[in-house]
Amino acid sequence: MLTGLTDESCGYLSAEIDGLVNVLGQRRVALAQEFVSNSLDAKRLAIGLGLSATALALFGSVLVARSISRPIFQLTALMNRLAGGDTNVVVPGTERKDEVGAMARAVEVFRAGAIARRHGEVTLLATNVLFNAALNGMQKGLLVWSAEHRVQLVKGRWFGL
Repeated sequence: MLTGLTDESCGYLSAEIDGLVNVLGQRRVALAQEFVSNSLDAKRLAIGLGLSATALALFGSVLVARSISRPIFQLTALMNRLAGGDTNVVVPGTERKDEVGAMARAVEVFRAGAIARRHGEVTLLATNVLFNAALNGMQKGLLVWSAEHRVQLVKGRWFGL
């Protein structure tokens, strides 16, 4: 095919080919190094993004936990006060539209029931004081029977005592 080529021409072509092979080898090494560098950069970027996402998720969790757990702790303390008889409390969070708001509204119902119960107890105590005064002030005796025909109340003077 290559007729008329001299040794000098072949040597020149061989040197050119060797040069091209060297250039291609250097280019291959450079591309491999660039690929490795890009891979390491991508790995660092992925790690950085992962750490950032984790930090953001933790921060979001803390915010959500505070917006939920703090009101729940407040409602728990309020319920303990109500259970101890302190009805002079303000129930926070009743305007919320979430589960915490539903809990706050339930605590408010419990508070209203405790107030009504206390009012009933005071009224009953006053009625008992009046009833006791009436019984002790009677000149005659008193006998009260139940629907089952059992004696429920006896004022001692009934028997002539």
